Amino acid sequence: MRRTVGSILCGIMLSLVVSLPAMAIDCAKAGSRTENLICATPTLQALDSAMAKAYGELKSSLPAAQQPWLQSSQITWIQRRAAFCDDDGTQNEDDGAVVLCLERQTEDRLAMLSGARADAPAAAPRLMPVFFYRAGGKGRYEVNLSYPQAASPGVGSLNTLLRQAAEGDQPWKNGPDPDHESVGYDADYRIALQTESFISVVFRRMTVFGGPYPNNEQVTVNFDLKAGRAATLDNLLRPGAQAKTGKLCKAQLRKYYGGGSDEMITKEVVDGEVGKINNWVFEPDQIQIEFNIATHAMGEYACKLSGKTAAALLRPEGAVRLVTH
Repeated sequence: MRRTVGSILCGIMLSLVVSLPAMAIDCAKAGSRTENLICATPTLQALDSAMAKAYGELKSSLPAAQQPWLQSSQITWIQRRAAFCDDDGTQNEDDGAVVLCLERQTEDRLAMLSGARADAPAAAPRLMPVFFYRAGGKGRYEVNLSYPQAASPGVGSLNTLLRQAAEGDQPWKNGPDPDHESVGYDADYRIALQTESFISVVFRRMTVFGGPYPNNEQVTVNFDLKAGRAATLDNLLRPGAQAKTGKLCKAQLRKYYGGGSDEMITKEVVDGEVGKINNWVFEPDQIQIEFNIATHAMGEYACKLSGKTAAALLRPEGAVRLVTH
């Protein structure tokens, strides 16, 4: 389920010409597999309802100009959730696996809409979403952005980094693209870790050039709130931990892709990806390092380190603490 994003997002650029309700599912009218699974799973149904409530509260608090973009964003997210968790719309995926995926996706969206993860302490800054839309046209990018902003004192540099991560370095900033008639740029995010000392926000960015497959990329903003600056691996990791991570991830990658991948998954390639802080995603109980190596041949992969293995990489006096039990 994890790495079908390229095919899933094809053709799902945000549109303002929508009429689907961005609210909790009416189980009396459930039709799709996703809807039926939500209605048949009390915990998931309650989570979906909580998300719908957060959506309504956010919409009422937003400036009028942003409310249509929130609605469009929510409808598109509902489509993506169904596609990501049940990518072919059949029974090929086990119901239990689909339910777990739907729960994770809905929890992330609830956190995004409410500005706080369920496990975020009260002292953690809330990260409220901002929405931006610009209509497209011939040779002009249609742009859909969402990014979080914190209202707490002393987080101006964090807010700048979050906005910049959503905007990326795409040519849409510079006006029309004369080489393509149908172009679009889309960015959204999830809050991976939110404490009083550390923020980790993952952005998914997609660029469409009118062809069948969009260009997808992921980038993470990791911010040390106590230091008031972007986090660095040197400040987060114990001495030698980066090299150890490279070895662990290299073993995972080769196992995942098979023996024929040895020429691509070299020490230099792996260490290069591990050495980029914006590839690291910190979560309450694990660390993920995102790889995007030779996309045309192999695609993306996340090296996952959890429990004591992940915790042993971190400096005890650092800004990140993981749950290891």
